[in-house]
Amino acid sequence: METLRISFVFLMISLVHLATAEIPSQRVIDFLRLFNGRTTNKKQVQEEKDQNSPIRHAPAVGTFIPIIIPAFGETPAILLEEVFYNQLIRREVLVVKERDDGSIRLIPYNFTNNLLTGPGKFDLESLNSLSLEDFSTIGDCDGRFARLTNDLYFGHLPDCKSYVDGLHPDYAFTLTCTLITVDVLGKTSLEHIPAPYYQVVEEKFPLPSYLNGYDANKVCS
Repeated sequence: METLRISFVFLMISLVHLATAEIPSQRVIDFLRLFNGRTTNKKQVQEEKDQNSPIRHAPAVGTFIPIIIPAFGETPAILLEEVFYNQLIRREVLVVKERDDGSIRLIPYNFTNNLLTGPGKFDLESLNSLSLEDFSTIGDCDGRFARLTNDLYFGHLPDCKSYVDGLHPDYAFTLTCTLITVDVLGKTSLEHIPAPYYQVVEEKFPLPSYLNGYDANKVCS
């Protein structure tokens, strides 16, 4: 039921933009299919428990939903949500752009109003009424991803809302169709975080529907 509701929201948003949308490049469309889904590390947590491992990862759920938000015009975005121990840790919008060299740039935007209502309680339709004033971003704090093979990306994404020793914590991501791996870069002050996290993709989200006719590769489908 939740997937059907999300699909309906995507359809309505896509229809609004269909007449005027500037179609993203195939590289951006492919990336939206890979950095996509609801992920968990349940298998990793259970294996560590079964093996009585000294390394124990926190139960984690990641959500990465490709979406069009009117405040950003036709530029596609990803709604990112990270939950640890059933507590919402991070929720932001990642605006997706292609660089001149073909790599992918992710620009994190945080919500300026009270949309941090907890995991599973976020209403996607509320994004339609937001303006740029409802978001904040920090210059020179963005992510970058490079394509290694057809269905494999590697890159980094900082947490622009947090500071450790005066710097934004940065995270390395490896993206495949079925697994997203997350590791901490520069762990000098983050030694308490075991690494990496192996997040199995349990569910994929559809692209905004107007993109389907322009997706020649159908990566991960």
